[in-house]
Amino acid sequence: MASRRSAKQDADWDEGRTGCLGPHILIVTLLLLGIFYAAALLAARTDGFRSYAQDKLESVVGMPMRVERVRATPALSLILEKVSCADGLTAGRPGLQAGKVVVAWSLDGLFKKNGSAVRKIEMQDVYLSLGLNDKGSWEPASVAAFAEELGSWLGVEFPKQSDKSDLSRLMSKVPLTLEEGRMVWWDGEGEVAQIAGITAESGPVIIGRREVLYRRVTAEGVAMRGRQRAQNVEVEFLRVGDRTITL
Repeated sequence: MASRRSAKQDADWDEGRTGCLGPHILIVTLLLLGIFYAAALLAARTDGFRSYAQDKLESVVGMPMRVERVRATPALSLILEKVSCADGLTAGRPGLQAGKVVVAWSLDGLFKKNGSAVRKIEMQDVYLSLGLNDKGSWEPASVAAFAEELGSWLGVEFPKQSDKSDLSRLMSKVPLTLEEGRMVWWDGEGEVAQIAGITAESGPVIIGRREVLYRRVTAEGVAMRGRQRAQNVEVEFLRVGDRTITL
């Protein structure tokens, strides 16, 4: 006579089967994540992704841009190398050039008030040329407000203040590292102001229960038309929301 399983035996068998499936599901999940991770690293090096990143950069900067190489770090930070405006740099005209730009990501920032997925921006060998348009505003407009803000920290100020773009706001509130930077402002009569040898470093610090941004900015030379040139300028400050507290 055929034996029959008891209800308890069936329950024990189902529980055992489920327990055996758990490790397999975990292994498959880890395998899929590994494949996705490897695919992301490889995709970042393709011409298709470089073209995509270049188009995104153009939409952010607001002018045709060229990126020679794009790659990703093991942490999936995006590295753009040999970035420049498509028409090249011309004295007196708006333009941007950078030897290297690194954008580090963090999804934690999205859950903070006014947060951003961008955790940090690093730039090396940067040249920014700003020119006045017919309306008397500085271009490229996307970074003009941040350039004016950085200039004001080092003693370069203009009567006209540019409206803050999304990019300028982002650069003002996230940790930023800048090495070998140079910024020049031009008008119809020539060079208005120049800041050379810019180095900037910043990072979050905790004061009480609040996280604020500490920044240190130096420049080898600061010049403005009609004023005496300054050398080896340095400033340290805390960024609290939209306020700047000089140390």
